[in-house]
Amino acid sequence: LEDNTADGSSAAQVVVGPALKRRDRLDEVGVVLFHNGAESGSATGRAASGHPAAGVVWLVEQLALQGRRIEAGHIVITGGLTRAVPLAMG
Repeated sequence: LEDNTADGSSAAQVVVGPALKRRDRLDEVGVVLFHNGAESGSATGRAASGHPAAGVVWLVEQLALQGRRIEAGHIVITGGLTRAVPLAMG
């Protein structure tokens, strides 16, 4: 699948878990994606433009240009780390 932009076209849901205790190494946090019980991808936070915070910095700057900001309680999704997996209904 081709890359998607952050327009909601590729993620209908997201998993949100407890806050990480060590936030200073988000680029080293690993994820494993399973599809139909088989591993279909893995990556670390570096897959998000080198560091997940890079996308947040960009977002903060763009919002500031519009006189807006991220508010407490907002959830920011910094992007997928693994390749997209085609899904079928059923």
